[in-house]
Amino acid sequence: MKTSSHRTRKQRRLLDTPEQPVYSGSSQEEVKGNNRWLDGPTGLKWMDVWKEKADRHRKEARAQTWEGWVEKNAELVKEFTKHKINYFQAIYPPFFQLYNEFVWVLTAKQATVETVRDYERWWKRYQQPVRRLIEESAPFSQELKEQIGETYAHLLLPHELKAMLLEGIRQNSWEKAGIQVLDHNINKDPLKHPLWTRLQAHLFVTMLQKGMSERQAFGLLARLFRTLLPQWFKPRNEEDTIRLNVKRLLNATAQGEAA
Repeated sequence: MKTSSHRTRKQRRLLDTPEQPVYSGSSQEEVKGNNRWLDGPTGLKWMDVWKEKADRHRKEARAQTWEGWVEKNAELVKEFTKHKINYFQAIYPPFFQLYNEFVWVLTAKQATVETVRDYERWWKRYQQPVRRLIEESAPFSQELKEQIGETYAHLLLPHELKAMLLEGIRQNSWEKAGIQVLDHNINKDPLKHPLWTRLQAHLFVTMLQKGMSERQAFGLLARLFRTLLPQWFKPRNEEDTIRLNVKRLLNATAQGEAA
């Protein structure tokens, strides 16, 4: 019969992220990858559009969530110290690293949706005019027609731009290691994305290893999220919601290991 400590060690190992976890910290410039189209004036223009949108979303997200973290962290240090847990050693680092990763990926994908939508409108605007300019009866030289046709043909299709941006995000985030950061619906409530349940499970196991009971751990997890991310953390039954999500993930992880 396996002991509780053995199961805890196994759960923690299964929940480890690369270097548990290391924020990718990717530069927005890295998202554009090696596509030659992006080195031209049109590509650079649309990457600037993407970067402006990503920066705006990122500033909004941080302004919404970072307020008062110094004071809030001081409160949490006292709470975790009661249970003999070093908050700034065991709890805050993975929380902050995951927060940064989540905000980077979320805002990058929000910027991608908006940029591709704007690009598609721009691309369609010239579709019919280009066809008329290069048709046989158009009063232009064949050389000019070919130049116009080739220029438009070399533009990325909207779905190609989207795929390229999303692949750039994947290559520069934890998604490259197979860790699901966001759900398919990026507009859902922030803390309902899978990465947060992964963190909650990781912290839950950490607290158990420090000698806390499950009831104490789930209560303190709710306090952690309610304190640092009150704008995002609004479940009706805070502890029950975390308990359900964490238990489901731990069970699924254990079953996957057994298979």
